[in-house]
Amino acid sequence: MKIEIDIQFSRKDFEGIYYRDSQADYFKSPIIKSAFRDLLLGIVTLIVFLIYGIIKSEYTMFIIWSIIFVVILGNYIHTFKKLVEWKKSIQVYLDREEKYSKNKLILSDEYFSLIQDEKETIEHWSNFKKVQIEENYISLDGKENYLIPKKSMSAENYKLLKDFISEKLK
Repeated sequence: MKIEIDIQFSRKDFEGIYYRDSQADYFKSPIIKSAFRDLLLGIVTLIVFLIYGIIKSEYTMFIIWSIIFVVILGNYIHTFKKLVEWKKSIQVYLDREEKYSKNKLILSDEYFSLIQDEKETIEHWSNFKKVQIEENYISLDGKENYLIPKKSMSAENYKLLKDFISEKLK
């Protein structure tokens, strides 16, 4: 059995999946949220110890907390850089995918194939290590990673794809 499904690429559909739940937000992203909270708490605590040091002329706690604050700041910067690199990689990926005018999935009993213009990528079902089937998208992780938004095809084709993948990767 062989099933062919045409896919309509829309950058907005992919961004809606990748950037959902404030994933790309520099302050509210789950990736950076705790590091940002720690940074704010560190700033407040540093100010409190500075005021305490000025009032009491004792700067030991301020110096100790300054060292701790540098570590907290380093963690925030590292986390921030990871978020920026992730966003950049998504943009590069979407820029590359946007160049293709024709996208088609071919599903057979042996393999999963993605045809983009003249380029064909074939992946055997046994290569997939992780599959995520959600209401709005399907994600397949194998030698290559595939993200297939529901909006990129008709509702009937999405159901057909979802059922086929569920059956093949039980």
